[in-house]
Amino acid sequence: MSILTHKMKTARKDYFGSNCKFFMPMNEGTGTTVTDLASGVACTSASIAHDTPHAISGNISISDQSAGTVPQLTGAHLLMYCVGIPITNAAFFTWALGKATTGFNPSLSGSVGSINSPAGAAVTAAFAGVTATQTAMLAFTFNNSTGELRSYQGVNGAGVAFNATADASLHLGQTITDNELSFGGIVNQQYLICASHLLTTLPSDADLITYLDWTYQQAIVGHKVLDSRLIPY
Repeated sequence: MSILTHKMKTARKDYFGSNCKFFMPMNEGTGTTVTDLASGVACTSASIAHDTPHAISGNISISDQSAGTVPQLTGAHLLMYCVGIPITNAAFFTWALGKATTGFNPSLSGSVGSINSPAGAAVTAAFAGVTATQTAMLAFTFNNSTGELRSYQGVNGAGVAFNATADASLHLGQTITDNELSFGGIVNQQYLICASHLLTTLPSDADLITYLDWTYQQAIVGHKVLDSRLIPY
């Protein structure tokens, strides 16, 4: 009988559930390509390095890598998050699905979670603030029934907590029609990024925070398996 390593487990889709539509665990260990396990999108950047355990190091700036391959997200709730360590105090990292100019565009940066589409201007829910060298979990949810946008954050290993809310109801029912992925900004170490598409409901704040905190603590030690408690949603 073979024993599965953490990396082998991560590569099996049953370990992160059908709700997960985008999951880059950033644990390749070698090379200049990182892969999204949910859709199979492979992104290459010459700046990718592997000098930090369990993370990708370097400034990754990639645009339009996944045209036609990221699943369309419509009529459902959305959870989007990342774990990383910035080397600057600015909006240090942005990753987005879709194009803001022509389709539904959820994005996450070091300062805000954001929803944008041709239906109206971008709506953002701010994080409390992350400074250089801090290990951070940043997350947001979009409730596609009410339009509520909520942000969550954990810093330097402290428990993840709710940050802010915003009204993004003008974006209800929007669809990612340009199925693209883009990265930008500077992050010293990137542990994972993920987007989940929740068809029925969003977890309660307490349950979601527990889930995010578990994922956060596991990611920084190299256990990139998402919490199964989210799968029933």
